[in-house]
Amino acid sequence: MQLPAMKKPSNDRRIPKQKRSKEKVEKILDCAAQMMAENSADDISTHSVAARAGIAIGSVYQFFPNIEMIKIALIERVMNKLYLTIIEMLEQSGSNNLLELTTDMIDASLSFYERHQDTARTIILSQHSEAFLIVNEKINARIIEAIVAHIRRHDKSQCEDTVKRRVSVSVAVGDAMAVLVWSTKDPLERAELVKEWKIMVGNYALNINSQS
Repeated sequence: MQLPAMKKPSNDRRIPKQKRSKEKVEKILDCAAQMMAENSADDISTHSVAARAGIAIGSVYQFFPNIEMIKIALIERVMNKLYLTIIEMLEQSGSNNLLELTTDMIDASLSFYERHQDTARTIILSQHSEAFLIVNEKINARIIEAIVAHIRRHDKSQCEDTVKRRVSVSVAVGDAMAVLVWSTKDPLERAELVKEWKIMVGNYALNINSQS
């Protein structure tokens, strides 16, 4: 007797709505994060995550058709928390000065790391993966949009394209420096890197002001 062919998982991700389904998804993501911390982002698979979570592979496929979708969801979970941290910083700031905002953003990202070291480790472990690049581009676009809107709300005389360009540069540099700082285990060396980061930001701001 010929068995029916197994249905190939699609690339569509089902969003859980019921409490039980949401809990199942969180368990899958928690197990994926643990396995990434133990090994690397490249050494996990849908089957291995399902086994660790104690969930049938078919149930995993209901929410995540492949391992890349698990990685994307996991990184989204981390990056959304960081995004909300930066938005909270913007809401508390009355400044439209790029130097002050960038310095506050540095402090906000460092505070996020200190409060969520295990979570932030997911970013470090997956920084070279395709999943990270996809999510990071999307989150950065939202961060840039929020900062530009904040600056323009306080000073509409500034050219929007110029502001966006400068914010984009600051965010791109911040990406690289955040990973470097978070990857440094020695707290003294980490503090020195933060100093250099802020000096670099300050010099960029001075150069901008000299051109104005």
